[in-house]
Amino acid sequence: MLPSVSRRSSLQASQPTPSSTPLTTRVISQGVALLENLDQQRYAKRARYSTVLADEPDDLDLNSPIYDSFLASQGAEGIVTMTNFSASEFNLIWTEVRQYVFRHWNVGSGRKSAVSARDLLLMFFTSLKHCGTWDVVAAVFKQKPTTFEKRVMSFLIVLHPYLMRTFVTAVEQMWPMQALAESGHRFKHFPAAWYATDVTFQQTNVPAGAYAEKKLYYSGKHSLYGHNVEVSVVPNGFAIDCTKFYKGSVSDKTIFDENIDSHLANLAKRTGETTLEDSEPGMEQWAVLADKGYQGIQHNVRAVLPLKKPVGGILTFAEQAKNDRIASDRVIVENYFGRLKTLWATCSNTYRWSRKSYDIVFQVWP
Repeated sequence: MLPSVSRRSSLQASQPTPSSTPLTTRVISQGVALLENLDQQRYAKRARYSTVLADEPDDLDLNSPIYDSFLASQGAEGIVTMTNFSASEFNLIWTEVRQYVFRHWNVGSGRKSAVSARDLLLMFFTSLKHCGTWDVVAAVFKQKPTTFEKRVMSFLIVLHPYLMRTFVTAVEQMWPMQALAESGHRFKHFPAAWYATDVTFQQTNVPAGAYAEKKLYYSGKHSLYGHNVEVSVVPNGFAIDCTKFYKGSVSDKTIFDENIDSHLANLAKRTGETTLEDSEPGMEQWAVLADKGYQGIQHNVRAVLPLKKPVGGILTFAEQAKNDRIASDRVIVENYFGRLKTLWATCSNTYRWSRKSYDIVFQVWP
C-alpha cells in the first residue's frame, strides 16, 4: 500500500461517524433548542400576515340572506313570481356568472356593498321584471329607492360585458348557417336567409329640453316619444345582434344602414358554407329577412323583402303569396319581441330610468 493512501485511511478511521457520536443530554438539548428557534422564526413570520381566511366562492355562495328569506317565506313559486326563473334556473344562472362576479364586483378600494352578489342578482332580476319606477321594487326589499337603484345599476354595469359576451356574441358564433342546417333550423320558405331583422319601439318619458331636441325622440309611426332598437334573430329563436338605441324619429332603414358593417360581416358565407343548399348558387352572402320599412337595403346586402303595391294597383296572387311566405318566416323576430315584452316590464312599460343606462338594460336580454 502506498504511504499516502495508508495515512488517509488512518485519518478517516480516527474521525467519529454520526452514529458513533453519543446522544448526551447536552447534545439533545442543543438540537431541541435549534428546532424551537426555527419554530419561533416561523411564528414571527406568520404573524405578519392576516390569520383571517379570505372568502372562497363557496363561502360567498352561502351568504345570501335576502334570497334565503324570500325562498323560505314564499317557496320556489315566489322566486318565479319575482324573477321569471325557477329556483333551480336561478341557481344555474348564478353558477354561470359567479366567478366573473367575484373577480370584478365589489373589489378594489372604496366602500363595499353591504348586499351579497347572489342577493343582488335576485334584486336585479326582480327589477327587470317589475320595474316601472324604482320605488315599487325597492319597497319589496325594504330599501330606499335611491340606494336600491344605485346597487342594482352598479351590479348591472359590472355584469353587462359578461352577459353580452356569453349570451349574445357566443350565441352568434354557436349558430352559423352550418349549425342551423345540421340541426334542421333553417327558415321554412327562405332557407338562404340566416336571420330576420326588425326594429322594436319602446315609449319613454317626454325628453326635457327644447322642442328641437324633443322632436327627435318622437315617432310618427307610433305617435309617442321613445327609442328604437334593431335586433336580428336566427330561425331557432336566438337573438344574435342588438344595436344601441336610436331616437324614435330614426327610420328602420337608417338604423340598418348605420350598422351595415355588422350586417356585411354576419351575412358573409363562412368557410365550408358554400356547399350548403342555396336558392341562388354562387352567392357569397346569406340573406336577411326584413319588412317593407327596409326597402333599399337590397342594394348593399342580399335581402328578402315583401313587395309593395304599385301606385294605383294591386299585387298579383303570386306576389301576395310570396309576401305571406316572407311574413311566415319573419314572425320569428316578432315572436321574440313579444316574448321579451311579456316577460320583462323594463322592455314593455314606459321606460323611466336613466336614458344613459338604456342600452345596457335592453341588451341584457337578447
